[in-house]
Amino acid sequence: MYMIHREARFCYQIRQGYLSAPSQAGLVSSRTVLYLSVPKEYQDEKVLRKLLGEDNVRCVWVPKETQELEGKIEERNDMAMKLEKAEIALVKEAHANFLKPKKHADAEAKILPDYKRPMHRLKPLIGAKVDTIEWSRDELKKLNTEVEHLQAVYREDTSIANLGCVFVEFNGLREAQSALQSVTHHEPGRMTPRYTSLHPDDIIWSNLGIHRQSRSLRYLVYVGTMIGLVIAWSIPVSFIGTISKVSYLRTISWLSWLSFLDRLPSSIAGIIPGLLPTILLTIIMSLLPLILRCELPLSRYVSSA
Repeated sequence: MYMIHREARFCYQIRQGYLSAPSQAGLVSSRTVLYLSVPKEYQDEKVLRKLLGEDNVRCVWVPKETQELEGKIEERNDMAMKLEKAEIALVKEAHANFLKPKKHADAEAKILPDYKRPMHRLKPLIGAKVDTIEWSRDELKKLNTEVEHLQAVYREDTSIANLGCVFVEFNGLREAQSALQSVTHHEPGRMTPRYTSLHPDDIIWSNLGIHRQSRSLRYLVYVGTMIGLVIAWSIPVSFIGTISKVSYLRTISWLSWLSFLDRLPSSIAGIIPGLLPTILLTIIMSLLPLILRCELPLSRYVSSA
């Protein structure tokens, strides 16, 4: 208990020193608190300023639904990657063609013939064949225009539904930490969980709009899946453990068929209870991290940070 107390105090001191350091305390993220599961009546800047203190709050941001905008941005990013890959392929092909020996003096009008440029069909098999680079550039221009239009609508349209969360920037680190550790709403599950010192890349933006009941249900499903996986994994581990006790298993009446092990050479008979369980256990335990990594994306649907 003394060691736990000492290490906890050391951890608090390190945390306090890190948070109060000028390089950290001066960041906007350090004095900004993210509130989830915010009731509709609190999704208003004036109400939040009155609740948290007019003198404490500097800025309030209430995110809105941006599924259409995010879809267009993702489509634009995919198109940009498609264009980049096509241009890289063109440069490689042109460089390889440039290094080839020329048979005629006029073989240098172009570095790369048009038929060797990256091409693709708009539809599989039956679609028109187009130049990938030129087509991608035209599509990027269209997508940029659509994204700018949706961004303008997002800023001006007040009818867009809110996500049910708010970002509150406080005047200082002290006010932010006080708000982070204070109970803001009298009902359980409201205005919580709360996060601070978050970088935009650390936030799972698609999860900000999850309702608190849905968040609780997803958490139960996630924890239940992990518990079930651990219980299920104990079955093969227990079975492997019994292999090391072959001499005991042969005394059981319905396992009398294991008596053939007595007729095996001593070198082979020693491998079965000694080496075989270790090998099987190693294989079984090496598979568990792979399965857990498959389960990891499920946790992204539970937390927002």
